[in-house]
Amino acid sequence: MHKPLTKSSGLILALISMFVLLVGPSFASPPASRDTDPAKAAAKKKTERQAKEKEAAKAETETRVEITVTAPRVEIPLKKNPAATTVVETPILRTMPRTIAIDEVMKLVPGVRVDNQADGERVHLSIRGEGILTERGTRGIRTIVDGIPLNDPSGYVSDFYDVDWATVRRIEVLRGPAGAFYGSSSSGGIINIMTRDGGPDPFSSGAILVRGASGLKKGQAEMGGTTGIMNYSLTGSMLTGDGYRDQSAYKADNARGKFAFTLSPTVKITAILGWTDFFNQNPEGLNLNWFSADPKVLRRRANPDAYTFNEYQKTQRATGGLTTSIGLGANLDLAVSAYYRHTKYTESVPSSVIHRDLDTPGFTFQVNHKAGGV
Repeated sequence: MHKPLTKSSGLILALISMFVLLVGPSFASPPASRDTDPAKAAAKKKTERQAKEKEAAKAETETRVEITVTAPRVEIPLKKNPAATTVVETPILRTMPRTIAIDEVMKLVPGVRVDNQADGERVHLSIRGEGILTERGTRGIRTIVDGIPLNDPSGYVSDFYDVDWATVRRIEVLRGPAGAFYGSSSSGGIINIMTRDGGPDPFSSGAILVRGASGLKKGQAEMGGTTGIMNYSLTGSMLTGDGYRDQSAYKADNARGKFAFTLSPTVKITAILGWTDFFNQNPEGLNLNWFSADPKVLRRRANPDAYTFNEYQKTQRATGGLTTSIGLGANLDLAVSAYYRHTKYTESVPSSVIHRDLDTPGFTFQVNHKAGGV
């Protein structure tokens, strides 16, 4: 028998009905507070990642060491240097596969053209066209190695044999008329080459061995360190190769020592000693009509005269130099360098054997004064 609802039962039933009406829709639909959309989640992660990258880049910028170049004869931040300047540093230099010629380090420098005609012995370099008419080497471009110039008094650099490219830590290339800081013989630009110093420990050493096509073999060893006020670096290398063509073999020995003495925070003296012995056979050029008869075979042959007269070129060079930097005040310093270079050159040609002995002394004296808060 059906019994009528009491007053309290009706009140409870009314409350339950109101609760279902209010809460029910929230169970019927997915919660709005939960972000289950994959696209939104990916966008959120991307935004967070970009924010972290910006913070890391900002921190790196704040701690980054400012690049300073010395090619314009004075130290100046690269970003304040008005001349077109490129700096090639160790991370790029370490990627050189053979380390036997300057063309390997200049490939990425704009405005510079290098023709390596025969594995480094007949390198021809020009900057913005300056020096392009020289047969080999470079003219009108100042080339400096650890503060000692390679140019002769006429501004000509016959070769780059003095540089063992495996020991270079930094190259500054200044292009254009700003090179006139060094005089009329550098109107095309400046190439400033700096080799590695010894490490902070009293002694450290290392060695490399390179093998390549056409009989290429190179062994290089170095040692260095810091003891007391002296930082020293000693390097030596031997290079041999058969060459791509007949009568194009080459051989090179290179030794170099650098000793830097820090006498005080404002006085530094660096002594440099170097020896180079470079020999290469000369295959000469080929007659076009003769070459066209069978290019696949004859492209690797030498000119008949090269076989008959055993043509070759041999360069022996000894270099000694001294550079000094003295701080005279907060805005005043003195830079002095002196060097002496002796070159013995021999070349066998069909008509005769050429012998040349060249002595190249040099001395520079420079006072630098910084004014106007520069």
